[in-house]
Amino acid sequence: MLIKKLFFCLTFLSIFFQPLAHADKSSSNNKKPQTNEAKGYYDRGLVYAKKGLYNEALENFDQAIKLQKNFAEAYYNRGIIYADESLSEKAVKNYTKAIKFKPSYAEAYYERGLICADIAEFNEAIRNYNKAIKFKSNYTEAYYKRGDAYIDKGRFEKAIEDYNEVIRLQSNFADTRIKRRIAYRNKGLYNEAEDYNQSIKLYPNKAETYYKRGVVYHHQGLYEKAIEKYNEVIELDTNHADTYYNRGLIYYYKGMYDEAIKDYSEAIKLQQNFAKAYYNRGVVYHYKLLYEEAIEDYKQAIRFKPDFEKAIHNLKMLKNSM
Repeated sequence: MLIKKLFFCLTFLSIFFQPLAHADKSSSNNKKPQTNEAKGYYDRGLVYAKKGLYNEALENFDQAIKLQKNFAEAYYNRGIIYADESLSEKAVKNYTKAIKFKPSYAEAYYERGLICADIAEFNEAIRNYNKAIKFKSNYTEAYYKRGDAYIDKGRFEKAIEDYNEVIRLQSNFADTRIKRRIAYRNKGLYNEAEDYNQSIKLYPNKAETYYKRGVVYHHQGLYEKAIEKYNEVIELDTNHADTYYNRGLIYYYKGMYDEAIKDYSEAIKLQQNFAKAYYNRGVVYHYKLLYEEAIEDYKQAIRFKPDFEKAIHNLKMLKNSM
């Protein structure tokens, strides 16, 4: 599945999904002449999309495109819906069509970049973000996501430049300060911790700020501090699946297996296709000699991530030993 997605990403020179409200904002700037009928279907599609009636929205976007083949905004918004439904291949095709008919369509490049980043094709993601910024120089989200891609590529100096630009454009963008701090840390510049403190001052109740700080402590091996931040996240947002998962990892490292199982289970409850949570819970069950439970969790991990090699290996090994 990943290989297939990558193929499409590269074929169309592509790739955190934008809400349909964003799509509507982008489309409102459309200046091209359109037939009244096509425009009517398009506008009705936007209304359906805002209401979450995606099938009806798609039907109207389809009809608008049928009437007007070069309707870039209709392709773009159809791509938004496909991306929201994890139909990345179709989303890329529609963003590419939108760009074909509107070569300066910054939002379409940006969304295509998100899909590439999602499948770890960071060079293509960066190329798309570059295009988005070329056509929209104050595109805060594109700088932010390009900074993320640079971090994933290990190009921390470039990431810092992008995060600086985000902060220049929107000084209260709290997560940017956190990510800039991560980039500084990876460059060995530890004197930039003020980014975290400033972030928390800006948004004292923002769970994501505490979560990212916990992640940094986690990666540094400062597990008690990480757990403290993860606890604070859960106090603010009891539906933060990644926090339960990460806290479960630390409990596993510390040999607190029952607590780890409890947190993995909570993460799965909140995100039912959380393959890594199934896998890691399976590992704990395996360690506790609860083989039936382990087998079931490995199967679930593979169900939601068919190329999950570790889960496939553990499942095969466990079945052969029984």
